[in-house]
Amino acid sequence: ASLMYAYSYLGSQYPELKIGSFYAGDDYDNAYDCYILPSWRTGVLPAFSFDICINIESMQEMQQHHVDFYLEMFDRLSVSGAEIYLSNARDYVFKGRWNIPPHWKTLYLNNTPRSWTADHPTHILRKNEGDYSLERRAHESAFRQQVQKWVCP
Repeated sequence: ASLMYAYSYLGSQYPELKIGSFYAGDDYDNAYDCYILPSWRTGVLPAFSFDICINIESMQEMQQHHVDFYLEMFDRLSVSGAEIYLSNARDYVFKGRWNIPPHWKTLYLNNTPRSWTADHPTHILRKNEGDYSLERRAHESAFRQQVQKWVCP
């Protein structure tokens, strides 16, 4: 339902754009300015074709293999230099590992006004060449200290 709402909303707000949707019966074509499809249909998308990937408030309710699927899908579909925006509680239903690829560099990691639990960061990353694992662990450690202060003032 939310994808059909997005399709209707985008069409009404941006009538000059060519917007397609799997649910509207449109076949995928890269001539669309925006094409809406469910995650289980992302196989039709060419690799390395997106500048931004966004996930808000859904990974927190998944199991480990689902979270891994989405992170791997974002990595497969995003171009080098793409930005990845994740905003999910990590102390809600899903309390597993966020297996972020080593070549994703943290640009921002912090709770925001929309955070509703102590461990609910908005994490903005950029896909690059190289290994940013150690740098990302330092960001994560600083964030963990903030979470501890929130939980145990």
